[in-house]
Amino acid sequence: MASSSVTSDLPPVPREIRAAWVATVDNIDWPSRPGLSEEQQREELERTVDRLHRAGINVLIFQVRPSYDAVYPSSLEPSSWFLTGEQGKPIGWDPLQVALALCHARGIELHAWINPFRALHPAQRGPTSADHVTGKAPERVVTFGRYKWADPGAPESRAEALAVVRDLLARYPLDGVHIDDYFYPYPVKDARFDDDRSYGEYRRSGGNLGREAWRRANVDQFVKDLYELVKKSRPWAKFGISPFGIYRPNVPAGIKAGIDPFVDLAADSRKWLREGWCDYFVPQLYWKRSSTGQPFGKLLQWWIGENKHDRQLVAGLFTSQIGPQGKGWPVAEIVGQIEMTAKLGAEGHAHFSAKAVRDDWGGIRPRLVASPAWPGPPKRISSPRPPKVVNGAPVSEEPVKGYLVAERVGKGWGPWRFRTPGPIKTEAKQVAIRALGFGGAVSAPVLWTPPH
Repeated sequence: MASSSVTSDLPPVPREIRAAWVATVDNIDWPSRPGLSEEQQREELERTVDRLHRAGINVLIFQVRPSYDAVYPSSLEPSSWFLTGEQGKPIGWDPLQVALALCHARGIELHAWINPFRALHPAQRGPTSADHVTGKAPERVVTFGRYKWADPGAPESRAEALAVVRDLLARYPLDGVHIDDYFYPYPVKDARFDDDRSYGEYRRSGGNLGREAWRRANVDQFVKDLYELVKKSRPWAKFGISPFGIYRPNVPAGIKAGIDPFVDLAADSRKWLREGWCDYFVPQLYWKRSSTGQPFGKLLQWWIGENKHDRQLVAGLFTSQIGPQGKGWPVAEIVGQIEMTAKLGAEGHAHFSAKAVRDDWGGIRPRLVASPAWPGPPKRISSPRPPKVVNGAPVSEEPVKGYLVAERVGKGWGPWRFRTPGPIKTEAKQVAIRALGFGGAVSAPVLWTPPH
């Protein structure tokens, strides 16, 4: 290992989360429509990952369970209609495995995004398959407006979502697991969420919470169980939550909201952050900086102040509002939000959704390109040991994702770049190498002088 005096002028490893949600529900981001051929789906997926990478994105939040279904081969749930055009039809390939390979070759983290309780989206056409929850357990499926929902008050619904995550973590080298703001459904005019059956069973078993508090307790327990499952199954994997960007109306003072997520969604999101039941937290701050009722900066500052366990606080951005494809937001609004996020001390930002960045809405992509950066690791993750260089290739004594390499340019150093395992080909006179561990931790640097 090089001495500290030799490496004292090395640049630090840039740390920032730059994420994008890749939504499969309603074919928002990928695939562009149901029933495409494998070749078409692969081409779209590779184009998405490649363009996001060139825009500096380093975390792909990939929706793998949009509606009690799967966009990967699963023995637990049927294939997604949004992928195959026929729910339950064999997929024939593994999109999640391919997405992971595409991401990891570029140094991008992939986090599997699940929707725990939504059972059927109104965009889906055709019949559901016999092994879908609507066929297997119709007694705990609630029709609510145009949607169907697996009742979160039924322990079986929560157990099924946990089983899906356990299966994903056992089969795939995921960098993380992610849930968003859908717990109990958003309000629908003149509609009532009928959970009388599960609430009645709770009361008959001796429970004494009112219905609203009981619903929140169901979601609280699910979030806590999911966090603990991720830690136990894969200690270096990250668990992220992306709730509605406003905790409650008038919190902080003056904030306005059309819903009360605490009541309507049964989402005590501040509690989850205060309890530390996640590794990173991405409130959906989908309003402009100049908004009077929901100012971006004021909300972000409030969430940062609630981060008692020093989790990674990330700002969720509504990038799909920019340009003529969205609602005409100027690109400068999103760029300004990113700058404000860094100024206020958050650890990064996430774009909803990927297509706005991938397809360069409003000319956003060149405004995002910056020097490479990598997400920091959860605090429970230790750093890998420094590598050795054998025959021109870094070699680690333990499994690692890859290596960060910086080359000496004149009297200074160039930026860190990600390299997959293998020989380093360079004209530089000196190279610094760090092992990049699973979870994002990096080793101390070693210096290598290439033979020329």
